[in-house]
Amino acid sequence: MHDIHILTQYPISDEDVVRLNLLRTTLNETYEAITSTVIEALTESGNNIIFVARVQGHIVGMVVLKRSCPHILRTGSITSFIVNEQHRCGGIGTQLLRRAVSVADQSGVTELTLRAGANRIEARRLYAKMGFKPCTCIEENFFRTHDRPKPG
Repeated sequence: MHDIHILTQYPISDEDVVRLNLLRTTLNETYEAITSTVIEALTESGNNIIFVARVQGHIVGMVVLKRSCPHILRTGSITSFIVNEQHRCGGIGTQLLRRAVSVADQSGVTELTLRAGANRIEARRLYAKMGFKPCTCIEENFFRTHDRPKPG
């Protein structure tokens, strides 16, 4: 079991900012670098939650849960879901996604969407295992859950 928690200490350390930016660039080289201030502003409303996975104190994975007015629309999306290449296939991604889905469920979100490029075969398998289904009605490479049984 890995240390999975919600990023809540601000400002976050310079090392954590560097690690988060490195993770984000593995998803897409065009990501702009983020700062501790940007991270704090992103999560200030409570609608965006950043989950991080740590191994020996270092961030090795992350996922962002974005809730759209959780008390009204009850929809959300999973973004910036990435695990460091050296730490893949060890259950970190599964733990991160389970935690984000669990928090979404607890806050009343009934539909989640996420996007996965066609080349992310392992990620697509994980999404299917977690109940996400392809949804080309939104856009190619989108997945969503709906009418899924609630855990517990």
